Amino acid sequence: MDKDSLKKNETNIEEWVEKSASFLQSHDWTLFQESLGRRSLHFDFFMEKNSLPDDKMVANFYFYKLPLFGGYWYCPRGPIGNTEALEIFLKDFSNFSKNFSSSNPKPFFVRVEFCHLHTEELVSKIKNLGFEKSPHTMQPEKTSILDLTSPEEDLLKVMQSKTRYNIKIAKKNNVEVRELDSIEPFLELLHETSSRNKFRLHPDTYYGRLFTFFSDPEKSIKTKIFGAFLGNTLLAADMVIFYGKRTTYLHGASSSDHRNLMAPYLLHWEIMKNAKKSGFSEYDLWGIDEKKWPGVTRFKESFGGKEIEYIGSYDFPINNFGYKIYKIFSRLNLQLKKWLKFI
Repeated sequence: MDKDSLKKNETNIEEWVEKSASFLQSHDWTLFQESLGRRSLHFDFFMEKNSLPDDKMVANFYFYKLPLFGGYWYCPRGPIGNTEALEIFLKDFSNFSKNFSSSNPKPFFVRVEFCHLHTEELVSKIKNLGFEKSPHTMQPEKTSILDLTSPEEDLLKVMQSKTRYNIKIAKKNNVEVRELDSIEPFLELLHETSSRNKFRLHPDTYYGRLFTFFSDPEKSIKTKIFGAFLGNTLLAADMVIFYGKRTTYLHGASSSDHRNLMAPYLLHWEIMKNAKKSGFSEYDLWGIDEKKWPGVTRFKESFGGKEIEYIGSYDFPINNFGYKIYKIFSRLNLQLKKWLKFI
């Protein structure tokens, strides 16, 4: 294949991935992961030179090191393709997994966090082919997505009445939403939120890299931070990603002060309006789980989006002994985290 044909195929692939709105499988996300020092492997399964048929697949994998030794290859929200192509891909996964065995350090397993919608039939097929349910997920298995193609009046109508009321309260009290050009205020608020709600954060350098890397206008992914202010006081802030047809709420923070002003409600509403005006057709609230995050889930569901449940995360062991050791340490680590919450 000549260089022009190869470049055209690469363009076709990226355009196809954009249509899926899975930014975690985009070329830009691969470049971001590589900038963090992770190795990547890209696979595309198509036969024609200048097109990408719907019955084929695209998958990007990233290597994650484990704390003591070894590691695993991880495919986030992929592979991209329809259910029929997925079944063909899975049937040959035992042979396909040999692509990862030669890497150094040696992987214990391959983790696939499927982007396909959950069905018992598909889950059964995945398990029968040698996959095991992951001890923990990297991305949320359920989310709530709003259709931004609806008029603003209709978007407000599908919200819970209390949510509409809270938006009005924030407006009445002169809370204003604007884009931040610096990440430092967001990080300060994020640490406050983490301390209050007792959840772990990425290193500050990760958020900083996520913000600056996708500020390049040439990138297909765009990262922005929006804040809700009372005067010059930042009350809430959200980091969002724009990719394909979808705007995704990725990270959020809020102040303990002036909580009665309901700033987070207005913040999300203004982000939705901004995305809609910019031509995006979906707003993904990126994670709901009534057991893990009851308060956050109620908040997100109050906007009236459609609940989506993915298949979730499954591991394909390559080194069976190493994988068993990994699962033991994962369970111990989970119990330790639960114990620390009560200290």
